[in-house]
Order: sequence, then structure tokens, then C-alpha cells
Amino acid sequence: MTHFIGIDVGGTKSAAVVIDESGATAARHWKEHQGRWQGRLLETVYSSIERVTAEGGIGLDQVGAFGVAVAGLVSRNQSTLVYSPIIRESHFDLGVRLSERLGRPVVVENDANATLYGITRHQRATSDRSPDESRVALLLTLGTGFGGAIMVGDRIIVGEHGFAAELGHLTVDYADERTCVCGSRGCIEQFASGRGIAELAAVTPPPPASRETLDGLGAIAPYSARDIVAAAEQGDPWATGLLTLCGAMLGRALSILCVTLDPTTVTIGGTFGHATGPWLLPSALEEMRNRSTYAAERPLPRLTMDAIGPYAAATGAAMLAAANFEKDRGQ
Repeated sequence: MTHFIGIDVGGTKSAAVVIDESGATAARHWKEHQGRWQGRLLETVYSSIERVTAEGGIGLDQVGAFGVAVAGLVSRNQSTLVYSPIIRESHFDLGVRLSERLGRPVVVENDANATLYGITRHQRATSDRSPDESRVALLLTLGTGFGGAIMVGDRIIVGEHGFAAELGHLTVDYADERTCVCGSRGCIEQFASGRGIAELAAVTPPPPASRETLDGLGAIAPYSARDIVAAAEQGDPWATGLLTLCGAMLGRALSILCVTLDPTTVTIGGTFGHATGPWLLPSALEEMRNRSTYAAERPLPRLTMDAIGPYAAATGAAMLAAANFEKDRGQ
């Protein structure tokens, strides 16, 4: 049986999965890291491949193709990582270099695009509804950064240069003077992401009572996204207030997207998204209702959490690799 491997390279982790020809997961591997990718990207991806094949008990000769999901701008030819502020690489031809080493086809895709592709394929496999080629699906991935993806029917919208759907850089606060990694200001990534909320906490320090809560959790300033979520789980008003603000900003971004694209569904993914959903989603929905246009005629899209979970991007990358493999074999 032919297998396919997907690897997801993020800001704080690498995840890898093996799927078989039916799309079922045969093995997976997860490794946390400190974000030190620069100069080590190729070796780290290859190490993930070695580990996941070992866990799955399969050899490289049983793998038909590989997919790599990366947090950054990816070229239209699905090979070059053009720029990633999180991984700190630019103009790196990851696909070609991995393919030369592995002797197999390699497809490289933006992590949000890979995630939405995997989610859509998963939904299709578990639904008896026929696909609608006009259906617009959005994905917002809230991790260390903030990614986005758009699909119309079965097609991922990539744009002229492959950089479409960089939704984390929608402007939601024109008064915010903090500079985003993209060079602009007021981006949604500066609120609804792990990096964003940590920076927000640094400029909005906790009051004494909240500092006591954080001290009790063993948290040390500058506070991380995990510290803020842990404090919110204790009911701390400073932490829950930050998360509610982030949710409201997310609702602003979603309102812009609803006017522009009229989506059927909006899926929230990413490790930060999953951890903060109980606070972000209610606040986002309230903001969307307050900013809804033609509310009587156009209902809000269905807002859901990603059902695949932390391995969604890696799974989507493996599915993209399988789809390209079957397409090339059929030609």
C-alpha cells in the first residue's frame, strides 16, 4: 500500500502524519521546539519524517509523496518558501531540496491552506451531501501567528503570487500604533494570536490581584499566551478581559470577510484558537451581530472549531501530496 506523509512546521512545534491511500491516519509525531528554525529547516523536516516513519513502521520506499505545510508565503509552484517571519527563512526552495534528498515528489503549501484543504476533505468524507462548487469556506488559524485560507468549492484561492488569504493582516484597529511583523499596524494578528496577545499583555500590565493569580500559577513576566489562558481558566478578570477584546477584534475581521466573501462556513483552528475558543468565539459572534450588514437578508455564517485538531495542517499537507500524486499518475 502506498502511504503519504505530511509535515507541519509552525512557530513552536513540528507535527507529522502518515496517511494511507484511503486517507486514514497510520502514524503521527509531534515535537515542541523553541522556534530556532533558521538554517535548520531542511534537517528538522527530514528528522520529523524519520520519526513518523519509524512510529508507523514503514520505509521510505512505501511513501508515494510528501507534503510540507509552513507558516509563511509560499510560491504558486508549491515549492519555494518565499518568506516566513516566524521560521525566519526567505526564498528557500524547500520542495526541490527535499525532493532531491528523498527521491519523491514534495509539495509545499501555506499551513492555513493545507489545514483548510484537510478539513474540507474530512468533511466531504463524513457527509452525504454533494459538493457545491460555489460554496465559500474560510479558515482562520490562530497559532503563534494568524493565518487564513479561502476555498471555493474544491479550489484553494492562491492569488497571483500565491499569497492570497493572508487574513491575519486585515486591519481591525486604526488607533493601534504597535508595528506588526508584516510592517503594518492594527492587524488582527496583533490581537488574536499567541504572539499578539503576549505583546498586548506587555502593554496592558495586570493589576495587583491578577499578578497574584499569575504568581500562583508560576507565571513570570513577560507573560505568554499560555499564562493568560491559564489565568482566564481561574476566572481572572484581566486575562478574560484580554481574551474578550481579542474575540471582539476577531469579530471585526470576520465582519469584513462576510461582506467581501459571503462565506458558508468559517472554521477556527490553531493551537491558540483551540485554547481560547471559550472566550473568543462568544465575543466574536457578538461583534459580528453588532456589525452585520443586511442582517435580515443574510444570516451569519456557521462558525465552528476545527474538528481535526492540532494535526490538521500536517494531515492536509499529506492529502495534498496524495492528490498531486494521483493527478500525476493519471496523466
